[in-house]
Amino acid sequence: MGRKLNTTLPSLRTNPHPQSSKLPLLYDKEQRYRDNQSNAYNRRHAARQAPELHPGDSIYIKDLGRPGSVAAQHHNPRSYIVLTDQGTVRRNRSHLVATDASGQLKSDSMTPKTPTPVPRAVSPAESGSIPAVAEPTGGALSSPGRPQVTRSGRAVNPPKKLDI
Repeated sequence: MGRKLNTTLPSLRTNPHPQSSKLPLLYDKEQRYRDNQSNAYNRRHAARQAPELHPGDSIYIKDLGRPGSVAAQHHNPRSYIVLTDQGTVRRNRSHLVATDASGQLKSDSMTPKTPTPVPRAVSPAESGSIPAVAEPTGGALSSPGRPQVTRSGRAVNPPKKLDI
């Protein structure tokens, strides 16, 4: 079934690889286990299918940092043969970013979108009903006679470098 038996006992050569009647059931069970693991990983890590590339598409290769074009799809899944100015390379789809003919990134590529700013609640002090007083942040606004103080109240002592 699996590995070759290492034994000093004599055995018959007629049946060196016995077959179990439950072997197809075992293969089906292992395949279901692999599929469940794959689905759980993809769901947990928000994996999504990348748009497919076609021969002749203009792309940018992340790890090489240079543009190229797709020559063909490799027989392995998510793998492409790419033509660059320095030759032909094979890359996984995750290393390729789709671009248009001018070299600009396409909007449907796998680049992350910029996050939209979340509006925050406005307090009464910010809305104008109560005037807010700006506190000096130190530096040039502190008086020359008093030492500069941090927000927590500690005195700021500048380093004494080359004080000859």
